[in-house]
Amino acid sequence: MRVRFQNVSAKSFLDVKPKEEIAGRGYQLEAIQRVIEDMERGKRRFLIVQATGTGKTRVAMALIDVMLRSNRAQRILFLTDRTELNDQAFDENIVKFFPSESKQKVYSSTVDQDSRIYAATLQTMKNNYQDFSVGFFDLIISALYFIKKIKNIIIKQSLAVALTFILMSSKKPRRKTKVTYEPKDLKGFDH
Repeated sequence: MRVRFQNVSAKSFLDVKPKEEIAGRGYQLEAIQRVIEDMERGKRRFLIVQATGTGKTRVAMALIDVMLRSNRAQRILFLTDRTELNDQAFDENIVKFFPSESKQKVYSSTVDQDSRIYAATLQTMKNNYQDFSVGFFDLIISALYFIKKIKNIIIKQSLAVALTFILMSSKKPRRKTKVTYEPKDLKGFDH
């Protein structure tokens, strides 16, 4: 039923513009636009690397918004490696930018299968992955520093066969005055 809805009602990613009130800096919009263009071409995995403090979570929220408004995702997982990041992403971003969407922080044995946006730590999902069927999530955004670790856990445990898998990572900037967007050509990730 969900896949049929997405196939029938999906809009082109290119027709859904990112909201600048979510992520409005030039380099954020460029990163979002590159991902949107590649999703339109059928690519499914992306890596966005931005320096600390440059708005990675805002980029992620803008991409979630595009996926929801284009009817390409009905269930989304925002995954972090620390409780503090999970709380910050949920309380300061997901609640703010998606007030009318059903959402929840996933804790041990607190899974509401009817939510649309889920925020969880890697450790919680590692312990609770059996609560979700394969393909439960249409979009997984992972704000993690340990890329290999997350790829292994999600792929090995079949947490989801996601439409899109986006990893957000921090990296020290090369120069103090320039913020960069760097798609990485990693095995298994489109760029």
